[in-house]
Amino acid sequence: MVRFLQKYADQAKDSGYSWIICLVCVLINFFVNGFTHTIGLLFTYLLEDIGSTRAKTSLVASILTSVTYIASPLSCLIVKRLGSRKSAFVSGVLLSLSCITSSFVKRIEVLYVTFGLLYGFGNSLMMNMLFIVLFQYFEKKSAIACGLVAAAVPLSPIALTKPMTYLLEKFGWRIMLRILAIPLAFVAFLGFVFLLPKVIRPTQGTERNVRQRFEILFKRPEFIIWLVGIFIARLGGDIMTIHQTQFCIELGISWEKAAMLPLYMGIGNTVGRLALGQLLHVRILHPISTYQTIMVLGGVTALVAVLSSTYTHIVIFSIVYMAFDGSIQGLDAVPVSVISGLGMFEEAFGITLLIQGISRLIGPPILGLIVDKTGNYRLLFYTIAIPSFLAAIALLGLRFINSGPFAKREKGHYDAFQHMSSEREKPSSANEKQSMLVQYESSI
Repeated sequence: MVRFLQKYADQAKDSGYSWIICLVCVLINFFVNGFTHTIGLLFTYLLEDIGSTRAKTSLVASILTSVTYIASPLSCLIVKRLGSRKSAFVSGVLLSLSCITSSFVKRIEVLYVTFGLLYGFGNSLMMNMLFIVLFQYFEKKSAIACGLVAAAVPLSPIALTKPMTYLLEKFGWRIMLRILAIPLAFVAFLGFVFLLPKVIRPTQGTERNVRQRFEILFKRPEFIIWLVGIFIARLGGDIMTIHQTQFCIELGISWEKAAMLPLYMGIGNTVGRLALGQLLHVRILHPISTYQTIMVLGGVTALVAVLSSTYTHIVIFSIVYMAFDGSIQGLDAVPVSVISGLGMFEEAFGITLLIQGISRLIGPPILGLIVDKTGNYRLLFYTIAIPSFLAAIALLGLRFINSGPFAKREKGHYDAFQHMSSEREKPSSANEKQSMLVQYESSI
C-alpha cells in the first residue's frame, strides 16, 4: 500500500495527489483546530458541573489556545525531525488522549494539564504539520491550498455547533469529549497519506545563522513596535469565543439560543477572511494601515454592543465583530512579511505566534476575574474594545519610521507582494520567484 501511494506522491508539485493531500489537510483542520472555536459551549457546562469560578474555568480554554501558539517553534522542530506522517500520528494520539482523560477529571486544575496543555500541544503540532505539508506538495497553487485549509477553521463552528449542542444536552460534556476522541483518533491515521515527494529539495541560497537572524530582528524598532501592538491586540482575542455563550445565559437568554452563537460567529469569521483576502488581492488596501483600521472598527463595534439587550442585538454584534476578528487573523502574516523583510519571515512569524500565545493566555481569565468580582458581564465588551484601540495606537509608531530600511522594505516588499499576487504578473517558476526575493533583499 505504501509503495502504491508513493508512486503518486513522487509526482511533481501541484499534481492530482497534491489535491488529495489538500483535502486531507482540510478535514484534519476542520476537526482539530475548528473545535477550539466552539469551546464556549464547553465553558458553560464546566462552570455548572465543576462549580469553579469564571476566572479559573476560562483559564482552561486560555491555556489550550495559548499553548497552540507558544509551542509553534518546538512543533516545527518536531515535524522536521519526525516527518509529516509520524507527526500526524503523534498529534492524533495526543488529541484523542486529551479528550478521554479530561472526561474523567473532577477538578478544574487537572483540566489545565489534561485539556489545556495536552490538547493545545497536540493542536500546535498538527497545525504546523499541515502547512509544512502543503508547501511540500504545492508550489504554484500553494496560496489556494493554504486558503482552503485555513477556511476549514471558521467553517467548523458553522457545521459543528448543532451536533455539539445536541451531544451536550443529551449526554453531558464528559460523554461528548469521549465521542469527540473518535474522529480525533482517526486523524492519526489520515496522516498515512503524507508521503514526501522525491522531487522536493531544500532551496539553496545564502542562509544566516539563526541566532544572527533573531538579533537582527530585535534590533529593528519596527519589529518591537509590531510585537507590542500584537500583544495588546490579542488580549481580547479569545474573549468572545470563550465567554459570549455564558454572557447570553446570564442575560436571561435560553441555552438553545445561546448555544447557536458559535455558528453565527463562524459565519462572521468566514466572511471577514474571504472579503479581506479579495480586497488585498486586487490591491485596494495596504496591509499595515488595514490592520490598524480593522482593530479600530472592531473596538467601536464592541463599544456599541454594550447597549445590546436582546438576542438579536447580540447575534448582529457576534457576526460583525467576528468578521473584523477573522480579517485580523487572516491578515497576520502579511504585516509580518512587510515588517521583517522576506528573508526573515519564518523567524518573525514564529515570534509573532509566540507573543500571541502569551497574550491569549492572559486575556480571558482577566475578564473572568473581573466578572467574578463585579458581577457585571457587560464588561466583556470593554475588555474587547480597549485592547483594540490601544493596539491601533501602538502601531501608529510604525508611521514615524518613514525613512531608512523599514521605509524601503515597506514599499518594496508591498510592491513585490502585490506583484506576486497579480495573475497578470505572476512568476512563471519557483526560480523566478526566488530571484525576485533575492534581488529585493540585496537592494535594502
